[in-house]
Amino acid sequence: MSDLVRLSLSIERPLYEQLERLAAHGEFANRSEFVRGMIRDRLVHEAWQGDGEALATITLVYDHHQRQLTEKLVELQHTHHSAVLAATHVHLDEHLCAEMIMVRGAPGEIRHLADHMRRWLKIPLFLPTALLILIYLISTIFSLSPLVSLWGSYQRMQGTYSMLSYIVVFALIAGNLRTREQVERLV
Repeated sequence: MSDLVRLSLSIERPLYEQLERLAAHGEFANRSEFVRGMIRDRLVHEAWQGDGEALATITLVYDHHQRQLTEKLVELQHTHHSAVLAATHVHLDEHLCAEMIMVRGAPGEIRHLADHMRRWLKIPLFLPTALLILIYLISTIFSLSPLVSLWGSYQRMQGTYSMLSYIVVFALIAGNLRTREQVERLV
């Protein structure tokens, strides 16, 4: 005999219809399994917000050529040796590595550790994206009135803006090409 308890609940019709649609298209065999799954998800969410002990895996994918990143990761793991249970390093290609670090501790400590690691990862698109945003701002500010435009007329500024945008897009593409096959595909 199973340890199941029958539960009855009342909900609005639109919410019921959404529940039926989700339950029908999900990985659950019936509505009861779907509701049990939602309750379990919520319990896991609540446990992750609490102060109890949690077990988690922090996964990082990074370019191993990034200066001193590997040393920083090892140093941080040794600094938090009581929280770090195991680490696995995988070479994805000649540039990218994946690091899976199993940690145990309070959820807040695990989040802090993960955030600390995330800060070291440089965003390869940050500089070109920031440059593109700067171009948008400059073109907007200096193109609003021909009297304050450093480039003269609005039409000339549009040409300058377009040229600078093409340079940034080129930098975005060139900065993310990693293999000869990618270059050949582009050309």
